[in-house]
Amino acid sequence: MLRRISMVVVLMLVSLALQPQTTMQDRDSRMQVAMHLAHVLNPPDAYRERMKTMYASMTPMFAQAAQQGVLPQDFPDRMTKVMDEVMPYDEFTRIFAEQYAEHFTVDELTDIARFYSSPTGSKMLSSQTEIGAALMRKVSTEIMPKMQDAMRKQGLIK
Repeated sequence: MLRRISMVVVLMLVSLALQPQTTMQDRDSRMQVAMHLAHVLNPPDAYRERMKTMYASMTPMFAQAAQQGVLPQDFPDRMTKVMDEVMPYDEFTRIFAEQYAEHFTVDELTDIARFYSSPTGSKMLSSQTEIGAALMRKVSTEIMPKMQDAMRKQGLIK
């Protein structure tokens, strides 16, 4: 009886010792594919251009500050420099890859990368900046004016 218990304990310890290694190998594989995906979805030039466009499209949201001259004309360029300092491209892609590796398998990550490498996926990627800027303009011109009335109705502001 003692021998069986000892054998079970040894088998459990061996299986526990093997499990983290398999998990680490899987995580490393997912991270490798996720890093590839991060670069497919965010090539450095496109990433920087998206950041500039995003900051430029944010300017109307700060219209009052802009009217008062608080925001400089080169706000998008200066915000890009701030973000480069705070979160350089390599750090962004690492964080991006970690999140995708956490949520997708190697096969799923490969499928995603394959799609975005296809003509349709490439078109989608190249259109994202323009679509995002247009969306921000729509939100700031159509949604934001309605926001104060809705907030008043809900008693959030007077």
